[in-house]
Amino acid sequence: MKKTAKFILSTLLIAVFLIVATIPTAEAQLFTTIYVDPPSVRVPVSTQFTVTVNITAVVNLFAWQFNMTFDPALLECKGVTEGPFLKTGGPTIFAGPVIDNNNGWVLVGCSLAGPIPGVTGSGDLAFVTFHCRGVGDGKLEFDPATTYLLDPQGAQIPREAIGGSVTQYSRAVGGVLVPVNNLTILAPYLALVGLIGAVTVAVAATRRRKP
Repeated sequence: MKKTAKFILSTLLIAVFLIVATIPTAEAQLFTTIYVDPPSVRVPVSTQFTVTVNITAVVNLFAWQFNMTFDPALLECKGVTEGPFLKTGGPTIFAGPVIDNNNGWVLVGCSLAGPIPGVTGSGDLAFVTFHCRGVGDGKLEFDPATTYLLDPQGAQIPREAIGGSVTQYSRAVGGVLVPVNNLTILAPYLALVGLIGAVTVAVAATRRRKP
């Protein structure tokens, strides 16, 4: 009887092990990713826009740092603010940003304060604001050498970093594409066109009223 019970128990344990081994878990399928959101932006020249640096499926995150690069001929970084994700684990120390608009990069980091556990899950790490300098297509990319995630022991967390793209265009005035910063030059012309149009309408109305 005891031998039979041991045999059945052993058989059940083997069966359970085989079943569990063949069931894919959600954690096994997920990989930590930091990415730019939205992945592509279309904005007019001489305006500002903000992108979010998001993180997904991270486990035990204690600190993060990213170095985002961009085309300085097209974009100017105006600033970075901390997102709410890491704050869910406790007080944080927000370092930076260090911005180099001549060479086109912005470096920023954040860490939990004190000996506390890291944060697990997905959320917003930071918000980065840019000003559009010129017309063209640019990229927002993460420098792999200076972009990393750390756990409470200081070990790096494996991650994938996905950048984004920006398309900057000129607004159309009278069917002609004109950079926004040139609208001030065209303002007197546009006012004159409007005045001429108003006078033309008034004259036509006066002529229609004559017997």
